[in-house]
Amino acid sequence: PQLVAGPIIRAGQFMPQLQRHYMLSAKEFSIALFLILSGLIKKIVFADYISLHLSAPVFADPDSFCSLEKWLALYAFSLRIYCDFSGYTDIAIGIAALFGFQLPVNFREPYKASSLTDFWRRWHISLSTWFRDYLYIPLGGNRHGKARCCLALILTMLAAGLWHGAGMGFLLWGGVHGLLLCLEKITGWHHQAGKSRPRQVLGWFLTFNIVSLAWILFRSPDLHCASSLLSGLFQPMEWSRMPDILQTYRASLLLMTLAFVFCILVPEHTKKNIERLFSKSPMMVKFLLAFATAILLFLVQSHTANTPFIYSNF
Repeated sequence: PQLVAGPIIRAGQFMPQLQRHYMLSAKEFSIALFLILSGLIKKIVFADYISLHLSAPVFADPDSFCSLEKWLALYAFSLRIYCDFSGYTDIAIGIAALFGFQLPVNFREPYKASSLTDFWRRWHISLSTWFRDYLYIPLGGNRHGKARCCLALILTMLAAGLWHGAGMGFLLWGGVHGLLLCLEKITGWHHQAGKSRPRQVLGWFLTFNIVSLAWILFRSPDLHCASSLLSGLFQPMEWSRMPDILQTYRASLLLMTLAFVFCILVPEHTKKNIERLFSKSPMMVKFLLAFATAILLFLVQSHTANTPFIYSNF
């Protein structure tokens, strides 16, 4: 289930599992079902709807939209790519669990990161650790001074960009992340960001916006579109259009708000408690919830396009 987009699983993790006796406990089934359902909700209810009704139109023709709509589309894509990709991996991990295979966690609340270094420890963990072990460390890592470390970081992130696609947008996206990671290493900001609440909040604000702005290079079909969108963000805001924008995008904005709250404000232990509550509920309750989720997905999908998972393109 994970072959198309991950999590990337290594032989040392996977091969021993082939020798284990297959047995699916009620608890493992419950967790797997919860992951599959939550992944489908992330994908169809959040990612697909936000993409179709907000981010995709703006990225396709940025010159036709005002600066406020471009900012909304920017944050919409940040939420869309997370819900789409983490939804995919939730489904993959859940399906694999039904067959008796345990796959590694691939996301740990990346949009709560207070630095880019922290972000890459939380985002697509199986890929970032693969690049760390097979490229960054062999290039010298942080063992030979800051200059060598910065070179290794830049080359690693450039390779990560090219891994997603052989285009200038992906290359520049990797280069931007590499340069900013170097800046964090030189200044030590990644160590300072979590030492006090104000620094943590400031670090989160900067990191989330830097990551979101870099997604422009990642998502735009070409550099002209990326340049147009980026420059359009800093044009004067047309606040008089706010009522019309709120009316036009009301459903997308509601879903974005819910996604933002779930991704950034809800504590991890609360999410685990929800998972445990589902796991401990009677089997009939689980199937009723699954049936209700299926109806919800059917109703929402009637308002969205049949959109493939975003990481299946890479």
